[in-house]
Amino acid sequence: MYGMRRENLPNAPIYNQRLQTALREVKSQLGELESIIGRCPIASDDESKISALFKQVRNQAQFEYPTTRTIGFVGDSGVGEDIV
Repeated sequence: MYGMRRENLPNAPIYNQRLQTALREVKSQLGELESIIGRCPIASDDESKISALFKQVRNQAQFEYPTTRTIGFVGDSGVGEDIV
C-alpha cells in the first residue's frame, strides 16, 4: 500500500523552506496589522481608503492554503488503488 504522507515534496520553489517560513511570518504580520487598523474609527467608514485597506488586510490575513493535495487514479475499478 502506498503511503502519500511519507512522500517527499516536489522540487518546486513553492515548497522551499525559507519561502514557507517567510509566508507564515507575513501572514502573522498581516494579522497584527489587521488588529491595529481595526481599532481605527475610520476603518468602518466604507468611504475611506483605510476601510478598503482594512478589508484587504483582513482578507489576506485569513488566507489558508490547503494542507492536502488532490490526486487521481486511472484504471479499472477495484484493482487495488489503495492509498493511505
